[in-house]
Amino acid sequence: MNNSIIPFIKSFFYAFDGIIQFFRSERNGRIQLLLGCATIVLSAWLHISAGEWLLVIGNIAAIISLEMVNSAVEKLCNLLHPGQHPAIKFIKDVAAGAVLWSAVCSVVIACIVFVPKLKLL
Repeated sequence: MNNSIIPFIKSFFYAFDGIIQFFRSERNGRIQLLLGCATIVLSAWLHISAGEWLLVIGNIAAIISLEMVNSAVEKLCNLLHPGQHPAIKFIKDVAAGAVLWSAVCSVVIACIVFVPKLKLL
């Protein structure tokens, strides 16, 4: 095997390990994963269109990805400055706000996609 391929392959194992560590250690991550899975089940049950699938999967990916970044930022901030500091508070609040913003936008999109279909039932 080519020597340049081995580090590339190893990077995938490190990334998968990060995903596993995230879901094992972060309660909010597990909640987001559960909500994402429930949304996928609802989407399949309602037979949403391909375009709607793109919106649903994109939003699930965005929220979980942002939650992962938020967790990493919080751990890094806690490592660099365990005590209270206004700059650290700002960084952590903005990272958490990104997750919240994405979740709120996702709820709006879910209402647009699902409410009309649920009214037809």
